Amino acid sequence: MERDEDAARRCVTRHRWRISDFSRCEVVADRRPGNADVRIFLSRHVVNVDAFHLSVKGRKSMDATARAAYRECSRLRSTMRPTVRPPAVAGAFYPADPGRLEADVQSYLAGAEPVDLDFRPRILIVPHAGFVYSGPVAATGYQLVESMTGIRRIVMFGPSHYVWFTGLALPEAELLETPLGMVAVDADAAARLAGNLLVTKSTEAHEREHSLEVQLPFLQVVCPGIPVVPLLTGDVHPVGVADAVESILDDETLLLVSSDLSHYHDSASARRLDAETAASIDRLDPGALSRESACGRTGVQAALHLARRSGYRVQLLDLRNSSDTAGPPDRVVGYGTFAIGA
Repeated sequence: MERDEDAARRCVTRHRWRISDFSRCEVVADRRPGNADVRIFLSRHVVNVDAFHLSVKGRKSMDATARAAYRECSRLRSTMRPTVRPPAVAGAFYPADPGRLEADVQSYLAGAEPVDLDFRPRILIVPHAGFVYSGPVAATGYQLVESMTGIRRIVMFGPSHYVWFTGLALPEAELLETPLGMVAVDADAAARLAGNLLVTKSTEAHEREHSLEVQLPFLQVVCPGIPVVPLLTGDVHPVGVADAVESILDDETLLLVSSDLSHYHDSASARRLDAETAASIDRLDPGALSRESACGRTGVQAALHLARRSGYRVQLLDLRNSSDTAGPPDRVVGYGTFAIGA
């Protein structure tokens, strides 16, 4: 039976691109000789019907059965409601009331210092703390997005603060919710990334994570309706991250990197450390960044690798810490906003 199961698995693998919208597919040995049972897991539903029993007597029969399995899954999927990731930090990192939240975002944008930029941003690095702390710094970058045209997709990098995993993690959800409404996950880009061995889908990793969620209200105000590709970085080499997303970065895609800088130093020490980090980013030197430089170091390093490949340059837009906005000076978090492009 093992030979039959292997043959069925090869068939499913060969057709994997056809079922990339589904969370996973596995082959289980059937007791009857010459058959294997293919189970396709669709969100929380298991499709397991007789038509999925693959005869391994010939490739033609196997292919026909795989196509039938895909059609059945597509039919079932079309009857399901889109899956939604609810907000995890509304009322904590930012207001839960929609009116107040939009007013706060607009206030941060209105208060941002105007930026004189002589290139089109392809990459933005922005902080991800509570809005009262990092909102004014993030707004320095988002005011640029507000004036940009021709963006059809935003790829997002953010560190995973709570769940350890290897590689990159997309959410299982198709929609990301905030008090301002829904942000769609770009299904086409997510499907393209699903073929990369570094990329998985993880509800657990995204469930409590704030690093990407806090960017969404800004995006909903400055570029409403634009779908996102929300990627959390786990234990993964930044070059692998850059390689994984390079194929979906085009002239209509913005890469948004979410990262704070130094953590829990006094204000004077933080300014010195963050200035060193900013200088490393400015010279596109990913190797100069340490774990102490930025909590989203992997995403920042991956962005710098991509920038070097494309001949981009960097402009520092804002560099402050929490004592400049809403916190005490004895224990601060550093925030920086950078535009990268050509």
